Amino acid sequence: MLWRDPLELAERAEMLSRKLDVPVNPSFDVVIKKIEADMIDEGEWTFIRKDGSRFPSLLVVTPLANEAGNTVGYVGIFRDISERKKSEREREELIAELKKTLAHVKTLSGLIPICAWCKSVRSDTGYWQSVEQYVRMHSDASFSHGMCPSCAEKFKNDIRRGNGNSKETLLSKT
Repeated sequence: MLWRDPLELAERAEMLSRKLDVPVNPSFDVVIKKIEADMIDEGEWTFIRKDGSRFPSLLVVTPLANEAGNTVGYVGIFRDISERKKSEREREELIAELKKTLAHVKTLSGLIPICAWCKSVRSDTGYWQSVEQYVRMHSDASFSHGMCPSCAEKFKNDIRRGNGNSKETLLSKT
């Protein structure tokens, strides 16, 4: 039992003592009592190498019986599950990150009723609001204003023709 974590053995012994309602020593007794109750002991354990490093392992122990059916020993097989545990941790972290991201995502979908003339959007309650207000309320997007090259050219032409100051020209175009 030197290759098992003593604290883990103590925890399992205490848990099994409560389950079976009999005292179980934190030793190989943990495995024997479990086998006597279930005929198999299968579970994850922390194993300790000679150098003191630890690794998770899946251990299966079954009784070895003679022709008369009496238990004469035990057969145990273990498998290092370090990679599986690492993958499970990474998957859980990814799931948590995705859940956090989804909680913050707002999306626009479906048909959006928009005025063909002024580009105002009708809300679900029937009120008209600017595209900017609507998008801001239904997503995490924000706007920065600028002028496209086509509108800039029209604006310059209006100024050259003397069709009013820039503010009035812009307002009359909206």
